[in-house]
Amino acid sequence: MLDIHNSAQLSHLLNQLQPKESPVFGAFSAQGMIEHLYLSLQISNGNLPQTLHFPERKAEIIKQRLIHSPNEIPVGFKSPIVPDLPPPLIFESIEMAKTNLLTALSNFHQFFLENPDAKPMNPTMGELNKTEWETFHTKHFTHHFKQFKLI
Repeated sequence: MLDIHNSAQLSHLLNQLQPKESPVFGAFSAQGMIEHLYLSLQISNGNLPQTLHFPERKAEIIKQRLIHSPNEIPVGFKSPIVPDLPPPLIFESIEMAKTNLLTALSNFHQFFLENPDAKPMNPTMGELNKTEWETFHTKHFTHHFKQFKLI
């Protein structure tokens, strides 16, 4: 598993990712994957408020399987907010996407330093606290870094 607190490691791995790299699974481009992780960080630091897309009981089951277990995010897991086709890119280049991802990660850590009791809504699992978001991001980054053979 990646360590989302180790920005030097993440930066090193991201620098290995080339714009034309093909995924092992899934439909994201290299830049699209980075932007997807960026958006998940924006949700967790309160910049993109969400609503729950599942009944609370189902969300709790998903949370138990993804957050409160040693399981990795399975290949093929589908978030309700990710469209079937990759969305248009946000940033002008993969380098800008990488920079913004690392900034968003820093902002995530700062958000929870300033708001330790915050529980931003995850659209699949409901409200998550700091520890749950950290677990999610660790698994989420690991999942997508494996998608592009970075780990």
